[in-house]
Amino acid sequence: MLILLIRNNATVIIIGLAIGFLGSDLSNLAMSAFPGLKSILAWNPLNMINIITQLSNNEMVTVTHLTNSELIIANLVYAVVFFWIGALLFKKRSI
Repeated sequence: MLILLIRNNATVIIIGLAIGFLGSDLSNLAMSAFPGLKSILAWNPLNMINIITQLSNNEMVTVTHLTNSELIIANLVYAVVFFWIGALLFKKRSI
């Protein structure tokens, strides 16, 4: 989806790597900066990066603030949403 929004391949790779490596930390930073919104911020897409770690280590629930089933369902929903957005962007792209 990023390549459809940004035309430069190097920029897309850098943004993708930054999201992959820093996304979880940015999500945790936002949840600690706004503790009153923690229940809402727990559902952000960057928090979904923690699924692999949480499924292998149940102590991650204190980091993600979501149960395993909530995290799995949210990942599936985000996958469908981002796939749909990517498909719409691809249809509108001039080739």
